This record gives sequence, C-alpha cells and structure tokens, in this order.
Amino acid sequence: MRKKVRLMTNFEMLKVAQKYLGQGGSRFRKFCGLPSGSAWCNAYVDYIFNESGNTSLFCNGRKVTYCPTSMKWCQSNLAQIPIYLAMPCDVIYFDWEPNGVPNHIGLVRERKSDLEIYTIEGNTSGGIVAQKTRTEKYVCGCYRPHFKPTDFSANNKLDVDSYFGYNSIAVMQRWLKECGCYTGAIDAIMGLGTIKALQKKVGVSQDGSWGTQTSKAVQSKLCGFKGKDVDGYFGAKSVKALQSYLNRQVFGKTNTETNIPQTSTKTRGDRIADTAVSLIGKVKYKSGGTDIRTGVDCTGFVQHCYKVNGITMSNKLSDWGKSIGTNASKAQRGDIFTYKSKTGIHHAIYVGDGKVVHAANKKEGVKISKWNSMSRPLVGIRRRWK
Repeated sequence: MRKKVRLMTNFEMLKVAQKYLGQGGSRFRKFCGLPSGSAWCNAYVDYIFNESGNTSLFCNGRKVTYCPTSMKWCQSNLAQIPIYLAMPCDVIYFDWEPNGVPNHIGLVRERKSDLEIYTIEGNTSGGIVAQKTRTEKYVCGCYRPHFKPTDFSANNKLDVDSYFGYNSIAVMQRWLKECGCYTGAIDAIMGLGTIKALQKKVGVSQDGSWGTQTSKAVQSKLCGFKGKDVDGYFGAKSVKALQSYLNRQVFGKTNTETNIPQTSTKTRGDRIADTAVSLIGKVKYKSGGTDIRTGVDCTGFVQHCYKVNGITMSNKLSDWGKSIGTNASKAQRGDIFTYKSKTGIHHAIYVGDGKVVHAANKKEGVKISKWNSMSRPLVGIRRRWK
C-alpha cells in the first residue's frame, strides 16, 4: 500500500524551498527529465511542490517545465491576486520584455511594499536557487495555490493591520455569503470562487483575477477612496480600509483605537491575547523587568498578561502549562510560544492569524510579529489558560 504523504502548509513548504539556496539546477532538471543546459526555473517549482507533498496543488502534479504552460494552468484553476496580498509560496511569474508572455517563475517569500515582493527562485543569479527582491513592473501574475489554512476564524473582528491573512479571507467569505454572492465554504482559501464573488459584489468582470480593475472597484465601492486614491494598487492603505469595512459589515462598529479581535463568547485565552494586543507600542522593554509601568522582558510580559486574567505563574517553565508541541496549526489565542535565542529562551503570546505579541527589545518594546518570522527556532507551545 502506498504511504499517504502529509500535505505541508505554505509556511512549511517555504522552508523546503529554502533548503536548496545556492544549489545549481542538476537535481531539478533530473526530476523533470530535462537535458543539461535547459532552463529549470519551472522545474524547481515542480520539485518543491512534490517534495512538500503538495504535488496536486500545482499543475495537478504534472512536471511542467515551460512557464507559459504552467501559467495557463494557474489562470484556469487558481485565483490571481495583487502582490501586496501575496502569502508565502504563492506562485509568481515574471515577464522581462514585457510582452505578456512569462519568462520566469518563482515562489513568494514575503511582501515587502505595495510594489515590491521578496521571492525565492531557481535558475537565477547565475544559475542557482536564490532569494530575490522583485518589483511589480515585471510581475505578470501571482497565483494562490489551495494550501490548507493553519488557523482561521470568521467569527472574530479583524486586526486592522494591512495583513490580509486567513482570518481576513474567512471574514470576507462570510460577508460575501451573507450578501448572497458566495456559495462556497468558509475555508479561508482565496480561490477562484471567492474572487469571482467579490467581483460580482463590486460589479466588475467575474474572471477570478484580482487585477487593476477589481482593485479600483474595491477601493471606490468598499474602501471609500476617491480621486487619485483609486489607483488600482492594492497596498497597505487599501487593505486596512477593506478590513475596517468588513468589520463594520459583519460585526458592527470597529474598535479603531486598539483593533483588538472581538468574539461573542470569549475564552480566557482570548482575554489573555486581547491584553497582549492592548499593550503593543505602549510598554517598554527592560531586561529582568516585571512591571509594565517601568518595562518588562519577555517573561515579565507573559506573566503580566496572564496575571491580570487570573493566572499567576512562577519563572519555572514547568509552571507555564501543558506543552502541546511545536505545531503552530494547533495553537489557540492566548497560548505561549517559546523560542530558542542566543541568550536562552524567548517567550511570546499567540494572538491569532499567525501572529504573536512579545516584549522584543529596547528599541521596539512590546510589538506584534508573525510567529514564524522571529529569527529563532520555535521550541515549544504551552497552554496554561484552560
């Protein structure tokens, strides 16, 4: 019997892609049966989807080595999105001429700005796998494979933070369903059905491609933009405006001061997470500090957030609750994420949508970060609030 392969999340798959940084193309050409000297950027993407167990999410598992062919499959099966909405391991195509025909393909690492994107690509920088920074000028398509979301909720108000992650997608799907435009599942997958439903709502062609016209329609009809602000570049300002709009439509008045997620029935974990979010930018970092009035370190910050919600903890990690391993997909709001640092360990509180709040350093104080962008390995997740 053939062993079933576990599908990886997009964040896990990015780590697979980064394993091959600096390598040449022989491994990837061999995988796709290409002769020596052949272009292998598409073969690299094929290989990464295969190794991660996500073979079916790109070209149905076929070993496609020609960019125009794989892009045609993406256009028929995946939603096209603006680069500012891109997430790790979205498939991105480039046209250097430009003439409408893709010359090159890569995977998204992270958004940089409204018009720039961080990528990882094969057959670049002299014929190796390398990380690049690309401008919107040469991007001819960015497509979202149907990765299974790690964590999302359509029942919480959104953080108005410009990060259009799984929670934002789920709340948008809920709103579109309530409007009668969307009939699919609330699954936080930005698929063709979701984009077409949004296009139906704003009155543009329903082609599943969130391009300039869709962006302009969303900016003018949902974001409240006028004049030159309706520019078709769906960047941070546009995302925040859309998140605020979705909050108003689905949940009523938005808490614009704190942007703390709201739930109809809060767990203690929710209250701990809300406390952490309320302290962002308001509390200084102090090594060994335990008083938020004068400053706290990462341990003191976590202890404070738990203490004000009725849980007192000593400095012993064994007193910090039950370990649930390191699988972030199992985390709930209020859980403690522990990372290994150069000087020992570092603690943070998970607040949902793939983010943690922590007392970072003297320069930044208490801040919010993506859980997997901490520049240090996650060594444990603990739950004390239940």
